[in-house]
Amino acid sequence: MVPLTRKYMPTKLEEIIGNEEAKEAIRKWLTSVLHGKKEKPIMVHGPPGIGKTSLAYALAREFDLELLEISSSNLRDKASLEKSIRPAFYSKTIFGKQRIILIDDIDAMTKDDRGGMGELADLVKDAKIPVMLTANVTSDPKMKSIKQFVHQIQMKKVAPSDIAHLMHSIMQKEGIKITEEMVSKIATGCSGDVRSALNDLESSVFNIRDRKVDEKTVLRTIFKSSTLSGARYASSIMDMDRDMLKLWLDENIAREYEDKEEIAQAFQWLSKADVFDGRIMNRQYYGYLRYSMTLMTAGVGLSKKQKYAKISEYQFPLYLMEMSRSMFTRAMSKSIATKIGKMVHTSSKRVMPQISFYANLVKRDAERAKIFYSLTDDELEFLMGIAG
Repeated sequence: MVPLTRKYMPTKLEEIIGNEEAKEAIRKWLTSVLHGKKEKPIMVHGPPGIGKTSLAYALAREFDLELLEISSSNLRDKASLEKSIRPAFYSKTIFGKQRIILIDDIDAMTKDDRGGMGELADLVKDAKIPVMLTANVTSDPKMKSIKQFVHQIQMKKVAPSDIAHLMHSIMQKEGIKITEEMVSKIATGCSGDVRSALNDLESSVFNIRDRKVDEKTVLRTIFKSSTLSGARYASSIMDMDRDMLKLWLDENIAREYEDKEEIAQAFQWLSKADVFDGRIMNRQYYGYLRYSMTLMTAGVGLSKKQKYAKISEYQFPLYLMEMSRSMFTRAMSKSIATKIGKMVHTSSKRVMPQISFYANLVKRDAERAKIFYSLTDDELEFLMGIAG
């Protein structure tokens, strides 16, 4: 099933709801650049989910341009920018089309990025092709070096009435029937975020967010998919967090894939997803969630050369099993040490390192020791296991 946000992604400007003035300004800017007039790159900024990235893709389709999307994660330093990004500003496309460059989420760059923002400013100010940057906010001081070289266009939250109108249009095409009260609740509750509204509409109909799918079904969806959207669908049906999914994938990649190159490729994508999760925690920027989830679902799922017909026996993560055993052992040892310490007039901390010694003492007369130390059946069995 293709998510509604992807299925109804705008293909031209007029399909993007709201922000009429901003859309018209962007259309005029692009037309001017394509006719050879020197124009500054544009920086489109506004809240998440209002269509900034979709707008770039719609422009590319409407004007028959080749779009090159560049993530801000590729602009961390001068070396990566010079190697990976600068050539795109001057090289021609394979099929002779004109190119538009989208640099997404530049406000995600931090002060720790080694000269990335300054180098980016030097690059875009002399661009001869259309360059569009997006940001959620532009007030951060780190943006100062680039703001002077771009024309800023603000996009605002989409009005609830416009969102409701879009929902009705999609509902008619999809044969979706929900109450007007629900439509109004979604449209007013999404805070102008169109993407969120469509996700909520989909959830209300198919109950995706409340639908509990076991872990092995999620893995099967990822491993057996042959398309990006098919693998990413796993993220909408899973009932576990990203960290748990990473552990399940880590345990089972080698059980599903047989080719060494496929296994290595899958672990490489999983590793990159973990890197983005680290950036999310360090920078508190949750815009990276989409990259992390795509890498661990589509990245891992499409690492295979061909789909395996076998039915794999997916296993619970060994790491969690070992952690569970370790936690159980520590908890049981502490409980026993506390009881023994109380009877021998010492602290549990002093008993803990000598637990095997006490286990052998208890073994000599288990029933008597059980009563004396007030041990439970499980605690006695645990000590007997240590004593051997």
